[in-house]
Amino acid sequence: MVSASWGSRWLDIVDQSSAFEADDLARGEAYARHDWQLDLDIEPGRAFAIARSGPRVSHLANVRARQLTSDEWNTVLGLIAGSAARTAALLDRSLDPALIAESTEAGVALLPRAEEISADCSCSTPGKPCKHAAAVLYIMADAFEEDPFDLLEFRGLDGDAVLARVNEIRAASTGGAEAGGGDSSGSDSSGSGPGGDATGQSDGDASGNESTEVTTSIMPGRASWAREAAESPTALPVPAEPTTVVPWASSPPPRSPFTAAGLMAVAADAASRAHELLTAGPDRPNGSPALHLDRHADLARRASVAEGTNRWPSISASSPFSSQELRARVAAWRVAGAPGIAALDFDGEIRKVDDITRLRADAHRRWYRFEKLSGRWTMTAGPADDPDELLADR
Repeated sequence: MVSASWGSRWLDIVDQSSAFEADDLARGEAYARHDWQLDLDIEPGRAFAIARSGPRVSHLANVRARQLTSDEWNTVLGLIAGSAARTAALLDRSLDPALIAESTEAGVALLPRAEEISADCSCSTPGKPCKHAAAVLYIMADAFEEDPFDLLEFRGLDGDAVLARVNEIRAASTGGAEAGGGDSSGSDSSGSGPGGDATGQSDGDASGNESTEVTTSIMPGRASWAREAAESPTALPVPAEPTTVVPWASSPPPRSPFTAAGLMAVAADAASRAHELLTAGPDRPNGSPALHLDRHADLARRASVAEGTNRWPSISASSPFSSQELRARVAAWRVAGAPGIAALDFDGEIRKVDDITRLRADAHRRWYRFEKLSGRWTMTAGPADDPDELLADR
């Protein structure tokens, strides 16, 4: 269970919701805590996850809430911008939970009210939330606790937009003083004035003795950021191959949940992915961001590298899928990357073309072609918005 404030306060709201019975919430909590095959996505007004009930059965569960209005956001962001400490904490994706109470006092419910929360799932009858939808509520609690920006996005603004608007509010409130580059005492921005030079060092004290006191002039942040940036250093050439990982100097402590070989594998994989980012850019050719994969997609990625090597038996044995199922996921990864894995897990519409060809839709109504190879349905093409495009080359 979540113990800290953002997640626990979200669950307090959930407990007040009339959309779920107590039994639904209990089953949902158990499902969330014991089924690792739930990966949460959050967008403005909606959080959703695909829950797998078996190798070929999956359900799309949604939780929805009203997004904050523009006026409500102005209130919330004004409360954040009014505190320098709170604004600085945003850079670490940290947010003071006291903002919940302050927003409420200002007339804005930062957390949605119980009656504003609704849920649905593709497995259940309309108006009857199930354990999959209830599980999403508990996964959301974990997400809000780990990163409060997820809550802000659920309420309508992503992290980048929040930072930008807070900076705009603070710049507008301090722009007059900073634009002049000085303070209200009449001294200029260099710190010079009566009794001092441009360095801020005074000429002497009242007795005529030489003074050793030195003051430091402060450049306003606006002026500092306005200065032309220095030329960036020349980038080092990218090596032709990923860096070789140096073996660990000692074995892990006894009873560690990992082995030296496992650490080496993780380090080598990180070096390989870093090299790929440097040589192929931030996105893979198949369109899936290299560093933002859920567990199913990352398993398929690692298995695609291990297939045909002596690493395959160990990665296959540690996966929740049979060797054949894992090879099907490898094929889907090679065709379409992470979207292909998501399509494989989604119980979408299937269209029969002939005895050896099927077309299958994912959660976004994009289509993939499956062909029966060696007696098993295997993804061979996709995605495509028009299913007929997948048959053009046959």
